[in-house]
Amino acid sequence: MKKNNLGNCPLCGKCYKSKKHHRTKHHIFPRYWFGSGVTVFVCHECHTNEFHRFYPMKLDGYAWTKKQCLMYWVQFCKSKGKEAFKIYPQLRPYQYLLY
Repeated sequence: MKKNNLGNCPLCGKCYKSKKHHRTKHHIFPRYWFGSGVTVFVCHECHTNEFHRFYPMKLDGYAWTKKQCLMYWVQFCKSKGKEAFKIYPQLRPYQYLLY
């Protein structure tokens, strides 16, 4: 078993061992848009089938701003009943973008 598939998804609580819920990276600020990225880990079901279904990668053909990238992830975490900045401390330095 792969070491990175141990544990549970912080958003839905499902075990990473399941194929449907395997661990994936979500790039909060994609490198190809901003040059450097912040990565969080979440299960495939939450990331691809839920997050990107409600928040498609581009709006009207344009890349998201940094504020939109963070705001959409925070809203998604809230919809799952979680606090994004508690689960993912690496996002805390970027809280200023929301104000």
